Amino acid sequence: MRLLQITFISLILLSFVGVICAEELETISITDTAIVDETRPEPPITATSDTATAMKQVPGGNVHGNGQISGQTYYRGVFGPRMNVLIDGRNIESGGPNWMDPPLHYAPNTLVESIEVQRGIDSISNGSTIGTTVDVKLKSSNFTDSEEFSTEADLAVSGHSVDTGYNAGAIIGVSNDTHRFHITGSRDDGNSYRTGDSRISGTEYERDSVGAGYGFQFNDSHEISFDARYVGSKDTGTPALPLDLDFFHSQFYNSRYAGEVNNFLVEIDIYHTEIDHRMNNFELRDPPDFNIGPNPPPFQDEDRRVVNVDSKDTGAKLALTHDLYAGEITFGVNASSSEHGSVVTDPDFDAFRVVNFNDAEADYYGAFTEWNGTVNNIDVEIGIRYQRVETDADDVSITPVILVPAVRLADAFNASDRSQTDNNIDWVIKGIIPVSDELNFVAGYARKTRSPSYIERYGWIPLNVNAGLGDGNNYVGDVDLDPEWSNQFELGLQWADNRAFINPSVYYQRINNYIQGVPTDDPDVVFVSSLNGDPTPLQFANVDAEIYGIDTDWGYQLNDQWGLSGQASYIRGKRKDISDNLYNIAPPTASLAITRFFGNGSATIEGVAVARQTKISDTITDDPLNPNNSNSETAGYGLINVFGEYNPVSLPNTAFQVGVENLLDREYTDHLNGFNRANGNGFTIGERLPGPGINAFVTFEVAFQ
Repeated sequence: MRLLQITFISLILLSFVGVICAEELETISITDTAIVDETRPEPPITATSDTATAMKQVPGGNVHGNGQISGQTYYRGVFGPRMNVLIDGRNIESGGPNWMDPPLHYAPNTLVESIEVQRGIDSISNGSTIGTTVDVKLKSSNFTDSEEFSTEADLAVSGHSVDTGYNAGAIIGVSNDTHRFHITGSRDDGNSYRTGDSRISGTEYERDSVGAGYGFQFNDSHEISFDARYVGSKDTGTPALPLDLDFFHSQFYNSRYAGEVNNFLVEIDIYHTEIDHRMNNFELRDPPDFNIGPNPPPFQDEDRRVVNVDSKDTGAKLALTHDLYAGEITFGVNASSSEHGSVVTDPDFDAFRVVNFNDAEADYYGAFTEWNGTVNNIDVEIGIRYQRVETDADDVSITPVILVPAVRLADAFNASDRSQTDNNIDWVIKGIIPVSDELNFVAGYARKTRSPSYIERYGWIPLNVNAGLGDGNNYVGDVDLDPEWSNQFELGLQWADNRAFINPSVYYQRINNYIQGVPTDDPDVVFVSSLNGDPTPLQFANVDAEIYGIDTDWGYQLNDQWGLSGQASYIRGKRKDISDNLYNIAPPTASLAITRFFGNGSATIEGVAVARQTKISDTITDDPLNPNNSNSETAGYGLINVFGEYNPVSLPNTAFQVGVENLLDREYTDHLNGFNRANGNGFTIGERLPGPGINAFVTFEVAFQ
């Protein structure tokens, strides 16, 4: 342990003295605090099937893990609905109430062109969020400069040993200077993943996607495009959640116009999504039996459940950009409408039916303006957004009516005023102040808001339904929840010369009306929750919280052959209304990588040190009566990863990548993983899920033009 502590302290110190400018393929683009776009070197994201793992390459970034293709993007203590995750600039509404399909579930990594993460305070134009924006660009066809049609194609494949899984994706396009057309397809398949000397059974996955797109360009300044995609996944384990994924059938339709009209850059986006989803708790795991003693049907013996879910989401955005006073000003409006439904059944008792969500609606109407420009040699960004959020839900029900406490809960919900309206205002001001040719000072302030999700407002019966928190608790909602609003402050430095760079940032976020679970003493809620395996349920409520910390990335180019790089992060999250910590705050983390460049490739060895996490949320996990989570601290650990890349001269537009993650096959517990809820997978119920063991991987990508 002392060696680990010394290693961690050493990496922290190194993390504040330099950075590398690597010559490898770049798929992560970080927009730094304020305005400057910069790229960072990173290991391949195809070492796993979950695109969300790319967030580990971002200072302050990480992944909240519930399954092998169900990871949620995590940034500076914020994850889930508090993040703004886009695909091709469009919002993705997860279809499942427990986020088995977080947004990046719909971005298979073999079809990803790039991932853009805005570091620090998020820009107003990206949307309303108290976290940051992650925008994934999928591969697409491109216009050419000729009237003659030409063909382009891209093929990417990878394999990884930790789950004996593979990924394959391809795009084929035909284009000229006026028309472009493409089709895409991908396949992801893997078995249960290995950790140390064992496997976590029931963690396999399977996902397919197909898509097509067309674009039309005219007058050299106008483009209209249409895209359609289908993503289907099935038989996928999510051990930190009470059920596993039976199937998702998801359809995405997008159209876009971009062009210049009367010196205004005009952008119009319209999208529609439909998702059908089914989950159960008995095909990939042993079904639970929560009950003790005699109980009426359907609460006898095994508690097998099937949940059918449907959701729809439609939205549009208009943005106008025009030059104004040494910069650009953008005016925009947006609107979207989503609906969610969820019904719980028992395959052993046909009369059992719980309407969990019935047309739970959320309508968003927004308007914003943002100016980016230069004032006295200072790069400045100023923005303001107004967002009106209207939510509602139809009546719910439960049958048979013999469970009187549950019927009372349904009746109380149906009698409540479920129509809610929030009027939210966000604003941002941030800038980069040049100090010298090598050094910039960065500062920013923002007021950001987030309205409660339909899950937080309209969950009326205590179930483990909470947008994938993975904390093992049953929850009920509160229709009277207020929106979260936060004050965000950021100070940072950008230093770079021709051999090194470093970008440390210090941040503070005070979140008023922070939404999290608190204990409830409602006897009906407690009784029903006890039948569902948790005698001490929580209710979503408004509390006060703060998150603060420091993170950086850095590097140093030793010479033409050798370079050093790394990053470090410290995050602290606390309740302000009581003495407690926030749930799922990542422990201090630091990394150091040594890269050797040669010819058309490179080889890297990386050390990652993660400190012990002792700051645990007692409200969420300190509950001896709830068998579904433990309050134990997570130990620190260190990992060694190696990876390399080769671009052969004889095969242009071709890249090979190989590597081994967790080279020493270290057994460890990732603090951001959820708690095990799956019977029969070899791990104790309530135990935090371990991290993956040694993982050898290989990737290959080739482009044809």
